[in-house]
Amino acid sequence: EQKKVDLALVTISNAIGTLEKIKNDYYLVNAYSFKAKYLITKNDLPTANFYLTKAMKLANSTDMLLHFSMIYEIMIDLKKAEKDFKSALFFKEKLQIHKDSLSSIELKKQMQNLDVKFQSKQKGTLLKLQDSQIKEKTTQNNLLIVSIFSIALFSIFGFVIYKNRQRIYKQTINVLLKEKKLTATESILKGQEEERGRLARDLHDGLGGLLSGIKLNLNNMNGNVILTEQNANVFQRAIGQLDEAIVEMRRVAHSMMPEALLKFGLVDAVKDFAANISQTGSLKVHFQTVGISEERFAENVEITLYRVVQELVNNTIKHAKATDMHIQLVKTDDLLSLTAEDNGVGFDPNLPVSQKGIGMKNIKNRVDYLGGKLDIRSEVGKGSSFLIEIHV
Repeated sequence: EQKKVDLALVTISNAIGTLEKIKNDYYLVNAYSFKAKYLITKNDLPTANFYLTKAMKLANSTDMLLHFSMIYEIMIDLKKAEKDFKSALFFKEKLQIHKDSLSSIELKKQMQNLDVKFQSKQKGTLLKLQDSQIKEKTTQNNLLIVSIFSIALFSIFGFVIYKNRQRIYKQTINVLLKEKKLTATESILKGQEEERGRLARDLHDGLGGLLSGIKLNLNNMNGNVILTEQNANVFQRAIGQLDEAIVEMRRVAHSMMPEALLKFGLVDAVKDFAANISQTGSLKVHFQTVGISEERFAENVEITLYRVVQELVNNTIKHAKATDMHIQLVKTDDLLSLTAEDNGVGFDPNLPVSQKGIGMKNIKNRVDYLGGKLDIRSEVGKGSSFLIEIHV
């Protein structure tokens, strides 16, 4: 109570030495348990687990039922400190079952005491008139009926409480696991976007400047060097290939971190992306918006949805064998909906996630990161439809 944990540990260790010598199991279980409790406050979890296990074994071997309530409570604190919430829930349930068991034993003892008292009273009443005996038997029957009803009622009530607590514990663990998963996903996506931005800047500013400088030097040499007609053609072809390399480098840098997304927002970025894909001839992408003009959204929302659009289009090009794809962005109140439909070969949406490829996993992770919903409708030979909804 004075918070002198170190002194308490010394004292309880001395007590354990004495109790082990005189083999006083009853107080030794208490001593092991309290030492584990103090060690948890010192964050010495392995040693705490050692003494708590000794207390549990000793209590179990000597049938000390009353000690298990204390042992289970300390074990719950230990597992929480170890971040082992699943085991904490397990001992929490064992604690509740143990308490229910003790309550049943206590109720049986009370019933036995009532029965003994009744038997004594009945023996005295046997010396009285027959009418008194009949009244006592009626009282006994009524008491038994009430007792049985009470036991049944308490059992049902205890079972309902136990199931409710179990449900709450499971929900709590699921929430913690989901928050942990979302935190990890957020860190991964944030790291990916930072790396994309860095690589895009390095390509545009570093490699782009270098290639442009080489082209400028070659153009300056063009008028000052005497070349044969064949070498002149090769020289011009090299400059042309250098131009193509610069254009391709800028396209890759733009794809990794498009300027339209950073400067003008999601709508303009998706519009440019759709136009660029359509120009390649591999897929005709049609894009339209409803309820959105020049509105901007949170940066993480715009970047994440843009990556989702890229992933959907790339998956369609690689796997769907489609010729047309329609993308629609709709805003209604605080709900932002992204729809993508294609006329490709389709697939079975009921396949396990492990068989859908990394593209679908990335889309699912990004939608979960935004706290949104993903609905996939597809049928083999009849195209695919994706609906994503998030609150903004």
